[in-house]
Amino acid sequence: VILCLLAQMQQYRHHMILAEIRLRRNEEKKLEPGSAATKSVQKYHIPRGGLFQYVSCPHYLAEILIYTSFLLLLRDIDSRSLLLLPAEWNCGPSLLLCESSWWQALNSLKVWKAGALLLWVTTNLSVSAWNSHSWYLDTFQESYPENRKALIPFVW
Repeated sequence: VILCLLAQMQQYRHHMILAEIRLRRNEEKKLEPGSAATKSVQKYHIPRGGLFQYVSCPHYLAEILIYTSFLLLLRDIDSRSLLLLPAEWNCGPSLLLCESSWWQALNSLKVWKAGALLLWVTTNLSVSAWNSHSWYLDTFQESYPENRKALIPFVW
């Protein structure tokens, strides 16, 4: 639960940093038309602050951590704790399902589905992070921080 909450806070924080860049750019555009200041407005800016110091897409990293926490929560929650039944009962939603192998298989299937979803999200966001990172490198060239990675700090 703590991982999920921390990741959600980080995702929000980094989305706010990106939103502030857009707001700042829109404020610059509101200057008097035709003035020298208006002509010098950049269309894009390098995000700074938070985990942007280390990676190009910290909001994607946070999203992956959110889905990872969901998988961990599903794996650690079993049916007894949800139903407030004693651990020694090993039951499903009714007492008739005690010691049922299909109930255990159903719980395993939930975890498998969450794992497949995590794999999809991680793959999708990794590709997007690489494309974003490459775009930043091409667009900003020498002015882009050279130690900044795509998604995983200090690694990739």
